[in-house]
Amino acid sequence: MADQNGDVSPIRNWVISGDFPFDSAQASGNAFMHHNFLEQAGLEENGITPQQFDDLESLLPLTRDTSRVPYFNFISNQKDKKMAVKYLFATIEAPRDTTVYLLMYAAQYLKVWMNGQHIYTGIERQRQRKLYEEYIPVQLRKGSNRLQVKIGVKDLHSSLTHWEFSAAMATEAYARKNFSIEYHSDFVQRSIIDSGRFARIYLGPYSQDASVPYQLKDRKGRMLQTGNLSRMQPDSLNGYRRFIFPETALEQFLVLEVVTGKDTLRQDLFYGRFANFMQQLQNLRSDGLAKFGDVQLERDFAATHERLQRLVGYGLAGENPYVSFWDKSRISVGGELADFCQSLRPGGRADTKFRFGLNSFPSSLDSTIQYYYLHMPVGEKVPLLIMLPFPNENTPLEFSWWISNLDELNKTKWLADLYGFAVMWVDLRGATGTHAISSADLAETFSAASRRFSIDPDRVFVVGSSAGCATALMHAARRPDIFAGCALFGPTMSADTGGLTSLEQRMHPLVVSPNLHNAHVFVQSSEKDEKAPAAQVRQFYDLHFSRFRTSALVMTPEGSHYVSTTERAHDVFRFFADKKRVTSPDTIRFTTFSHLYTGSAWLRIQPATCGAAASVDAHIARDSIFIETRNVWQVAIRLSDLPSAARRFPILLNHQPARIVHSKDTAVVLLDAGVASAHNAHTISEVYSDAFIIVGNDENGALADSLVRHWQNRSWTNCRHIHERDLSPEMLKTHHLIVPGTYSGHSGLKKIPRPENPDRKNTLEITVSPNPYNPAKLLLTVFTDDMARPLPFRDLSLEGGYCYLDYEWAGQQYFHRRRVVAGTAAPRPAN
Repeated sequence: MADQNGDVSPIRNWVISGDFPFDSAQASGNAFMHHNFLEQAGLEENGITPQQFDDLESLLPLTRDTSRVPYFNFISNQKDKKMAVKYLFATIEAPRDTTVYLLMYAAQYLKVWMNGQHIYTGIERQRQRKLYEEYIPVQLRKGSNRLQVKIGVKDLHSSLTHWEFSAAMATEAYARKNFSIEYHSDFVQRSIIDSGRFARIYLGPYSQDASVPYQLKDRKGRMLQTGNLSRMQPDSLNGYRRFIFPETALEQFLVLEVVTGKDTLRQDLFYGRFANFMQQLQNLRSDGLAKFGDVQLERDFAATHERLQRLVGYGLAGENPYVSFWDKSRISVGGELADFCQSLRPGGRADTKFRFGLNSFPSSLDSTIQYYYLHMPVGEKVPLLIMLPFPNENTPLEFSWWISNLDELNKTKWLADLYGFAVMWVDLRGATGTHAISSADLAETFSAASRRFSIDPDRVFVVGSSAGCATALMHAARRPDIFAGCALFGPTMSADTGGLTSLEQRMHPLVVSPNLHNAHVFVQSSEKDEKAPAAQVRQFYDLHFSRFRTSALVMTPEGSHYVSTTERAHDVFRFFADKKRVTSPDTIRFTTFSHLYTGSAWLRIQPATCGAAASVDAHIARDSIFIETRNVWQVAIRLSDLPSAARRFPILLNHQPARIVHSKDTAVVLLDAGVASAHNAHTISEVYSDAFIIVGNDENGALADSLVRHWQNRSWTNCRHIHERDLSPEMLKTHHLIVPGTYSGHSGLKKIPRPENPDRKNTLEITVSPNPYNPAKLLLTVFTDDMARPLPFRDLSLEGGYCYLDYEWAGQQYFHRRRVVAGTAAPRPAN
């Protein structure tokens, strides 16, 4: 059945074999893809007869799939991984003899037969990146056509639960159009090509069209070669051609463009010895760093250079020739550095207008240098999409996968340019999206970017996918004064918030989702999403967002949780294209558990006590401003942000005329003058509704000072410090405990289970576990050999059970090495 345009239709009614495992001997040289695993059923995979094909279900144990849009995940659990092949069979009916394209998304290895004839062998893949990776021309005969597919998995190091299969038939026009979108910046197999070697380029449905033109340019746009595909030799691999570089291209960053009608494929390359370029950068950094004359550029250059060194550190020699992930990342980062080097003026002074993608700023929380990655199109007051990390992304941004996934990064940049958006990738510390550290980092990052770039403050949106949807939702709900809306892709959250404890309520984004009443919420998922079931997503949307000012739910018939069409990614840009923050709404509904997040449009509240929800419902009607509150000490109204007609309206508070004090542009509405604010900062005690104690002794005074200095006001200032000799039995039972020091020097730590590597040099080990004196409380231990170093931020807001974290000192900060979590239930703090 074709789609609404009649250009593409999923192949249905597959019959699927079981797994055929193979051993390491068959894995060698990929012999398993040439081995006939069907011989045990008396079949020859290279010559199944029509009669045998019709009788397959009597010859083999097969399962039948009749899904409307078949999409198969063959390994649903990582523990079930094994080297194996699988066969799939389908019958395709054709009303006449015709040529179509098979569009396939397959596992690591692929082989295809049509009507008993072998027609295609796919390249080895280490990861899947697109909904349709293979574009295979095929001749269909009038009547029934027998399609046979063999897929294999050998690499057990990749996340096998991501390996899936789907297939469709398409017209040549659709295949070409979709190929131009999906392969827009990803058609050259390797982006770094040694001198004297050719580049293998995948052109799919264009590979046989010799008239397609191409251009080779340098980074400044100077033309080095033009021609058409007739100048490129056909490759032994289906759909590929070989591109031979001219000598004038040697030792340069290049751009190869292939013009495919209305679209142009464009990919950045390097031709020559990349090691030579790396040495030039090292020389520049060693000799010329102090000459740049701009502290910001020095930091950004150093971070970008270190990022490239890390990417190259993954190894250039001996890599699988079909893996382009890190290869393209090196070109992207290296190209930026090459442009910067060319911009240097005589004497090594930098052009202060130059902007790297990776930008730095000093954090006001602890003075450490933090980073964000920004793609900025040309223009003034540009709208901004902020891409939020997954909750488990714990690597510093400048080294993370988050900005190394060039398939996703380049696609997003391309779409951003198409729709006139800036896009930012951010680094958030703490439990992403739930704690003050995370929210402070995000607000500070946005502020830093706004100072350097022309961003429209009323058109800033946050985006999350999968588990990152909770992060996006929490930030958007906490700061409706900054964010105009949020987009959620494949949200894995349940719509049910019943049965939550008081602490869980404070940390659950759906509890504060009414704050988005005036925001723009976009939710998108797939009918075949294996992690976010379609019924759950619909319920999630209907219960929480369907009645907001502007919201949209888009459910696509194709794709999975991990892969979707690029066309689907257009939707979020289209949705936000005409949206902006509502600064003068008629109605405000706002809930907060904290003094940090207290503003929405023209209204700001001050909670009376922390630990319980403070909420307000305000609306303008009948020539009055009506305000209803709960657990609120004070309400402030910014008059300039009110609708102009309402600025002189009387204010009714809980159905009574309000007591108002005017201060400049603000009308302060007082509730109970005898109620004082319980806290002025978001502290650990606020999160847990009771106190932490830092337990010290004679040796760790320096660390206690370090805690205050480096884990500043946001978390630790209000913690009580006490010497272990003064710690009473009652305190042990009634407080959460923080015990820092060295294993050998702190008698309190000797009573705690020994760390894996006590007093190991240049390491920091942190454990969170139930307090042995009262399992309802937490015990945080900090083992370190240097008590004066800046500590990484720790967020205890969601800790419990047992958690072990291992850090290593490198440069000027600790880097997270690994995390181990055990225990099924977190101890619940008293409320």
